Amino acid sequence: MDNLSVFFLAEGEQSGDDVMTRLVTFIRAAKQTLAFAIYDMRLSDPLRAQLAAALRNRAEAGVEIRFCYDA
Repeated sequence: MDNLSVFFLAEGEQSGDDVMTRLVTFIRAAKQTLAFAIYDMRLSDPLRAQLAAALRNRAEAGVEIRFCYDA
């Protein structure tokens, strides 16, 4: 495993926009594979759209995506 990154969030310590900016940056950097897990996926529609667009972009670029979440 060449690159492993772990990032923990604390409730109320960061905004949804801050979290999504960090997540989208992480997703956009994927070149071959992308595996990530998110515990809390309660996202507003605009944030959900950002996440979907970033994942769609990487999938269309041929990146293998594995995504685990708890609604």
